[in-house]
Amino acid sequence: MEPTETARLLASVDRQHALYELVLADRAITIEDLSRRVAAGRHRTGPETLDAEVIERARIRMAHVHVPKLAASDVVSVDWEDDEVWLADGEAADDVFETARLFEEWPPDHHVRHPQ
Repeated sequence: MEPTETARLLASVDRQHALYELVLADRAITIEDLSRRVAAGRHRTGPETLDAEVIERARIRMAHVHVPKLAASDVVSVDWEDDEVWLADGEAADDVFETARLFEEWPPDHHVRHPQ
């Protein structure tokens, strides 16, 4: 996958949260569960404190925007019939996580000017 495409996938905080939650789950989870987890991350609270409207908005974003975009890029796999999503095995997912690691290391220390 091109670096620009991986950067576009990671440009969304919701997609970042979704990938993080899928890594933590390490298995297929329902889009409803993923939505609840992403909403909790977005609102910096526990999933049990979210109201139904917040979860529903997150579910709509997950089901209609973020999961399809990640699936189209072969980063996640989806079973729409069972409403489940999981991290895909393969080069595309590896590329996304490698790009995420690069962002964590940016800017390189030798490029940062410290005030004197």
